[in-house]
Amino acid sequence: MRLHKRKAVSKLDDEKTKVLRTNFRRIERREWWLWAAAFVITLLLTVALASFLLPSEHIHQDFYSQNVVPQAIRGLVGLVFLFDLYTIYQHLLIHRIRRELVEREELFHLISENAADMIAVVDMHGKRLFNSLSYQRVLGYSPEELQASSAFEQIHPDDRERVKKAADEAQRTGIGKTLEYRLRHKNGAWLVLESTSSVIRDAQGEPEKLVIVNRDVTERKRAEEALRRSEADFRSVVEDAPYGIYRASITGRILQVNPALRKMLGYESEEELLRKDLATDVFRHNGEYQRLTELLTRTEEITDLEMEWKRQDETPITVHCSCRRINDESGVPAYFEVFAEDVTEKRVLEKQLRMAQKMEAIGRLSGGIAHDFNNLLGVIIGYSRVLKKSLGESNALAEHAVEIEKAGQRAAAMTKQLLAFSRQQVMTPEVLNLNTLASDMEKMLPRLLGEDIEVSLELAPELGSVKADQSQIEQVIMNLAVNARDAMPAGGKLKIQTANAELDQSYTRHHPGSREGSYVLLTVTDTGTGMDAGTLTHIFEP
Repeated sequence: MRLHKRKAVSKLDDEKTKVLRTNFRRIERREWWLWAAAFVITLLLTVALASFLLPSEHIHQDFYSQNVVPQAIRGLVGLVFLFDLYTIYQHLLIHRIRRELVEREELFHLISENAADMIAVVDMHGKRLFNSLSYQRVLGYSPEELQASSAFEQIHPDDRERVKKAADEAQRTGIGKTLEYRLRHKNGAWLVLESTSSVIRDAQGEPEKLVIVNRDVTERKRAEEALRRSEADFRSVVEDAPYGIYRASITGRILQVNPALRKMLGYESEEELLRKDLATDVFRHNGEYQRLTELLTRTEEITDLEMEWKRQDETPITVHCSCRRINDESGVPAYFEVFAEDVTEKRVLEKQLRMAQKMEAIGRLSGGIAHDFNNLLGVIIGYSRVLKKSLGESNALAEHAVEIEKAGQRAAAMTKQLLAFSRQQVMTPEVLNLNTLASDMEKMLPRLLGEDIEVSLELAPELGSVKADQSQIEQVIMNLAVNARDAMPAGGKLKIQTANAELDQSYTRHHPGSREGSYVLLTVTDTGTGMDAGTLTHIFEP
């Protein structure tokens, strides 16, 4: 509800009408006094004329008839002429005002009968004094039905008291109100009206009537409600979307984000993210932001665009984006909308898959070679044993047969590793304690590594058990130890450590493929030269 403010033209017309009505009432009163004054003046003139025509006896007859009588007659005629002119002027003025009032009344009826809005005049108690024809068209009531009812009867019960209070306040303050309320149609349906009222005052300036202009806004309200529901549905879709969505200005200022983008970038609140700059705080490389801006300047929509972003903690992420440019009414770019999907884990998994496929191909190749090699080794080992048995232990050549058999056994061990790599060797997982396994390896490693390399253990008490193939774990430790020996040609230290570890969500988020839970950590460290970045990328390759 707000105070009614009349437009300048309407206010001017109302002021003119008020002045006309006031002048008309004043002239009507003046017209009555005019006729009374005319009677009095005529009577006085008659008496005066008679007195002049009947002079006193002591005044000389010739002087009286020659001087006084003519002057008196001329004066009286002049007064009568002036009085007649004034009377004619007043009649013309009254006629003009009456004509203007009639014209204004006809104009009011013409406007009220053809206006789409409903116009009514009611007294301060709600009694209808006038209803425009639009009332019949909009509400379906006949003029008789409207005239016989109070203006408050068709108002919805929930709105009636509010409308009455507005009418009482208008009567008390003399200021009309604008408000919305529901009015019953003849068929029983409820229409929403926007009502504007103005106060008509009596001659004493007191509120006497209300001019009410009602506009049917039912369809507008329905459209607004439909728009509100549509906006709510759209907002729900945006806020619940699994993809990050943001809207940014042409200059790079973030205007709006959805919760998925906030989570993707690791911010606590959307307000915190809105204070950031896209080029420096979101894009990992400023050049990518400039490239995106240039692309959206040339075209309205971009799909399948992959970029590098960074989280709040500077962790890099890979995002797959679809972008579009939104123009204003004049066709000038207003802002950008970007839909982003975090594909960091997907890209890591794809890389791992490619590596696994490559390793699988190598494994199949090595497995085939190992099988063929095993067949040859079986012949070599078999013939070496036959040769050793044929020569006897006393023969000097028997030692050569033994060396041939040992070499064959070492080669067989190598083929076993190739078969394990190709996953063609049968695995026998069992429950193991890595502390026990590491202790057993400590006794054997010095003979393998040499005396210039010191081997030490740092084992965690109450270490959890694992289920694994013992030979595979031993082979892993052996390979790491041999690599460490090659990295320490002048000697050094080799340490084997065990510990219990818990992987949480934070760890798994940064290490795709891992799962939360309890694990055992096995660490082998050395004091060797280490690996450069190029070698480190091939650490899991054969």
